[in-house]
Amino acid sequence: MPFERPNYTQVPNDLLGNWSEPSLMSQMKETELKVILALCRLTFGYHRKQVKASLPVLERMTGLSRQGVVSGAQAAEDRGLIRRISARGRGNVTHWQMLIQEKVNDLDLFSDKGQQSRPFEPEKVNGVDNNSQKFRHMKESNKERDELEIKWSAILSEIKGQCTQATFERWFMYTSLLEANNGDWVIGCQNEAAREWLQTRMNDMVLRQVQYAYPDVQRVRFQVADRETHAG
Repeated sequence: MPFERPNYTQVPNDLLGNWSEPSLMSQMKETELKVILALCRLTFGYHRKQVKASLPVLERMTGLSRQGVVSGAQAAEDRGLIRRISARGRGNVTHWQMLIQEKVNDLDLFSDKGQQSRPFEPEKVNGVDNNSQKFRHMKESNKERDELEIKWSAILSEIKGQCTQATFERWFMYTSLLEANNGDWVIGCQNEAAREWLQTRMNDMVLRQVQYAYPDVQRVRFQVADRETHAG
């Protein structure tokens, strides 16, 4: 069965290597590689660098035993690829962080020989005119909407594996994530019939899939979205 598109996750090139350079992958045991790939999915796959994930979640994703996950995570941490930034708490939930090294930008290749390389300067915020402020506000609003869409697209790819194709196309195809605040997700659907059916029959399954990726979410609820939301 081929991979589905466009459900892709970014993976660092130095993990995979190429035809001329050795890879980190070639130096890893199976347990370490599987844990790293699972954490790439839960972090980079949702456009973030940190995630809370329990050991059972990593066991389920990797097919490893509890000891295998622990050993793989320890090896990755010793290699400097990940960091456990909080101790395991209730339900063996750990806060994991992917460690990313920022490199000097490639424009330094065009600088005069011997000239000191400098990274990009941060974007100026103070002293902008009203038009710039309005544009920035619109840009931030679009970014928030894009982040909601990215989150929900990733969850939908998991939901698709939990129900029939007919069910997915009829009830989930036209859903969208409207809000994701304070552990409460609001999911938009096309009409009242869809809202009632999803709320009464699919709420538990949807919440379970959301909590695999976002353990802090406590509730999901459905509401009819306006036409503009779905059109966007």
